[in-house]
Order: sequence, then structure tokens, then C-alpha cells
Amino acid sequence: MCPVCRFTTSCNLVLGQHMRRHAGGYPFLCPHCDYRTHRSHDLKKHLRTHTGEKPYHCTYCPYQTSDPSNLSAHLKARHAMVRLEDHLPL
Repeated sequence: MCPVCRFTTSCNLVLGQHMRRHAGGYPFLCPHCDYRTHRSHDLKKHLRTHTGEKPYHCTYCPYQTSDPSNLSAHLKARHAMVRLEDHLPL
């Protein structure tokens, strides 16, 4: 349980992340806006919103995204049949 605000969780990792909020534990700051985070990879992903970088590309269409989870969702939603056909015998 958080001694500051009584937040409770059964996961020590989540509690540690929560406690950083009270301690000002967000060392990674965006130089373009007020975004802050305690994980460097989250800042790297966020910075793509400013640069427009989209390193994840669909192999079936021109879709591009800055987040791998968005590409995964795109593949499932738009190309489920294409991917199924790739695994069917000729």
C-alpha cells in the first residue's frame, strides 16, 4: 500500500512505479513538450510523435506506424485472411 495516498496493488513492480509519481521519479523528459516518464523506451516511443518516424511497416500494404503494437493490431484487423493464406498448402 502506498503510504502517501493509500493506493493498493498486489504487484510490487506496479507499486514501485506508482511511488515514483510521488517522488518526482520521471527522469526522462521530452524536449518538445511536457511529457515525462520513468522509462527511456517510453520516451523514445513518444519522441516519434514529434519526428513522424514510423519504423514499423506492413508487408502487405503501405501502412506504417511508430508503435509495434499498432502494427500487430493492423495485421490482425486488415490482413487476417492474407496471413492465413500464407500458411495454407498449395
